[in-house]
Amino acid sequence: MSANSQFRDQLLSICSEEESGMELLEETTKLFADTWGATSVFIGALKDQAQDIVVGFAGYRDGLKRPPFEYCSTDQPCKGVYANQKLSIPCGVQRDFARKAGSGHESFLGFPINHPDHGTMAHFAAYDSRTDAFTEVDEMTVALMQLVISREMAHVLARQKREAIESVTKELEQWRDAALTDPLTHLLNRRALEEHWFALQQKGSKADIAIIDIDHFKALNDDHGHDVGDLCLVHLAAQMKRHFRKLNAKSYRLGGEEFCIVKELASDSEPLIRDLEGFKYLIASSFRQSKSDLPTFTFSAGVDCSAESPDLYVRLKAADEHLYTAKSRGRDCIVTAAEK
Repeated sequence: MSANSQFRDQLLSICSEEESGMELLEETTKLFADTWGATSVFIGALKDQAQDIVVGFAGYRDGLKRPPFEYCSTDQPCKGVYANQKLSIPCGVQRDFARKAGSGHESFLGFPINHPDHGTMAHFAAYDSRTDAFTEVDEMTVALMQLVISREMAHVLARQKREAIESVTKELEQWRDAALTDPLTHLLNRRALEEHWFALQQKGSKADIAIIDIDHFKALNDDHGHDVGDLCLVHLAAQMKRHFRKLNAKSYRLGGEEFCIVKELASDSEPLIRDLEGFKYLIASSFRQSKSDLPTFTFSAGVDCSAESPDLYVRLKAADEHLYTAKSRGRDCIVTAAEK
């Protein structure tokens, strides 16, 4: 069996295995180097494709050093003593080009890698110290290599583009999450509340809305320090998130010691005020169960259940008025319109 036939059979065998992409490109360069005794074999992507797709086999036969890679830009078959006259496709086996690479190379074989959708994607290049190293490579071998390499490079490019899109998408999602999240408590923030409220109005849902405020928070900060005050905010936020998530309600931090709860109402759901009453008991018991030295605190809440206006800030204002009533009654209580 000739070297060309043996090479093509082995290359087709590699292609039939599960390897693909960069792995198959590397196997192709190694197979070529082993079959033709090449010192160095490279596949280099053009700069307007994927510059980082450069794979290759660099041998050290005969003590030769790895040559610097140069793109093959041969547009016409090479002419001259060392040209492979069998090859009618743009290709070259050229002594002068090999000598430019230095390190004692006498032979060079190079040809472009073309793809019907991507045009010229890369160049294949092989070097060797012998003057007649690649003169027996036939046109069918080169055509098969072009087909295999262009197909696999297209796969690599597609994967790289897909990974780049996924990376950008993930980064945008992270930026969006950061824009909608309070950095201290990790609750949703006011912007997220506005988006959620808009979505509720779009589908015609009714909702209860409440504002929660930690009682005597300024005094707590003054007595224990702002670090402890922040820990109290985080503690309340964690309890809110855990409690109200089970009840089809979302928790938000409006700013400072003020928080907001929005509960989308279904035909069989409890009103939000019932959930808040259970939450007051939960907060009180959380201090008894906690092993930390957090000071105990209470909260007041105002709840608007009217659903008279679709405007978020009209509803928030109503809830805030009920909260003010709760504060004026001595705090540590929940007030709705019906109780004013």
